[in-house]
Amino acid sequence: MVAVWLMGCLILRTSYTSSLVSHLVVQGKSTTINNFEDLVALQRQGGWKWGTHTFSGAFNLLLSSSENPYYHFIKDRMQARIDNDEAVQKILAGRFSYVRNYYGIRIITESYTTAGENPLHIGTARYPLFAGNTFAFRWVARGLKGRVGKRNMMME
Repeated sequence: MVAVWLMGCLILRTSYTSSLVSHLVVQGKSTTINNFEDLVALQRQGGWKWGTHTFSGAFNLLLSSSENPYYHFIKDRMQARIDNDEAVQKILAGRFSYVRNYYGIRIITESYTTAGENPLHIGTARYPLFAGNTFAFRWVARGLKGRVGKRNMMME
């Protein structure tokens, strides 16, 4: 009876000790940033920074013409002309976010994935950039005018 009690105490003590050690050793995860509002809040709390590769075209138009005050805050503090490698180094150093096209970001994050682990997080918010896409489609449609039948000319 005493041997069973001692064995139970040993198991409980071992599980408690290992759980305590794992909580003390593993670093806590930082909060995820999923939209521009999160970026603004973090910048106001402690100097978070962000940047992008190119800051022109539809992206600049979105931030400039929006009535959302967060967009203007983001635009006023945007660091431009940051290449992918420099951006990843800044992100891994901490307190920096990289704003870029979703598919470009996916390629960057995939190149830093090892053994299923990825230190980078892609925000969940998606922002429409229709101005640039519309221009591209309309330009192509105008270039094809006269060469295709009316049935295919739905964009004009």
